[in-house]
Amino acid sequence: MLARFLFITVALLAFAPHQTFADAACGRGATSDLLKLADWTIKPITADRNEMTETLVYSGSKNIRMIDGIIRYSDVLGGNIASKAIDRDASIEPGKPYMQKGTWGPYTFERILKMNRSDVAVVVCVRAVVYADGTKETF
Repeated sequence: MLARFLFITVALLAFAPHQTFADAACGRGATSDLLKLADWTIKPITADRNEMTETLVYSGSKNIRMIDGIIRYSDVLGGNIASKAIDRDASIEPGKPYMQKGTWGPYTFERILKMNRSDVAVVVCVRAVVYADGTKETF
């Protein structure tokens, strides 16, 4: 009986889809495969304002004219730092960097200023897109 249980368990694990950290962070109804974060920076611009810049690269084949997605920042232990929306009306071309910049007040991203960069985990989650040809895709 135990041998049968172990056989079934191993078989299920071998053929089960493996979920990556990024997929788990995005949750159901979103993908972490479409856009990748190439780089990010944060710098203080006043005593209570920070400027954050992200450079994203799109791996698809058709131009995007609208997107529903977020960039989620957490620490390497899984603790949430903050999330921000991707500019909904972004025009994003395949293989070309897309840069997004914004300013943030206190109690959002300032923790990152004190952290070691290697302790910051970033995931880009996309729920839906509208391509330049008008077709929509939901994940």
